Amino acid sequence: MLKQKERKKSNGKSKQENPKKVLLRIGCWRTQIKVTPENWSTSKASTYADWVIWSRYHDPRFKTKYPKGKYLVKRGMNDTKDLKARQACTDLIIDELEKLLDVHHYNPITEKINPLELKSDLPAEDLEGAVTDNTLFLAALWHGFKQLSYVPKAMDDVKSVIRGVGKAAKALQYDLLPISVIRPMHIVRIFNWLKANNVKFSDKRQKKYKAYLMGIFWELVDLERCGRFVDR
Repeated sequence: MLKQKERKKSNGKSKQENPKKVLLRIGCWRTQIKVTPENWSTSKASTYADWVIWSRYHDPRFKTKYPKGKYLVKRGMNDTKDLKARQACTDLIIDELEKLLDVHHYNPITEKINPLELKSDLPAEDLEGAVTDNTLFLAALWHGFKQLSYVPKAMDDVKSVIRGVGKAAKALQYDLLPISVIRPMHIVRIFNWLKANNVKFSDKRQKKYKAYLMGIFWELVDLERCGRFVDR
């Protein structure tokens, strides 16, 4: 994780005038990830106003639709009013976004993982006929769902579980993570979010969610995915 002093340098005026261009797969690129306000990493930053993490993602295939690039915005730090805690949260979100775009090669325009070279518009899991380490979390859950052979009522219940998990995952920004990095802590935080935001999410419902998710994860284990999750 970059230190806050280094973050400050990367958000200075010189960078605003000449944003860094980060080259990505298949001709895509993004601008430097920035934070508004510019003084967010200093002791003078205010936590009374909303902070915004932003960047622009460019895909040459969508130059007409997004001539200035797709505007990416993250605001997950604003519930924290303590300055140091908000700065730490901001650092974490920046690191996760950099990892998502630069390491895992997620394309926010197509909402797919960019391949090494442009052979098809299909994601890797469709090209290979199987889920891969780069398959996004929710897509992997639906893929695992297709492998289940429950009675129709139970299958409907599993669909509801995935939709509920999806709502929480999107709120926590876990929907952009590949299945290979999902850990028990992510599931715990999803359950905590559901408890806080859904009055019907009882302990009994959580047990049902957990049971159905484990069924999906075991199917993915058979496909040699999610092993580290189930093993723990």
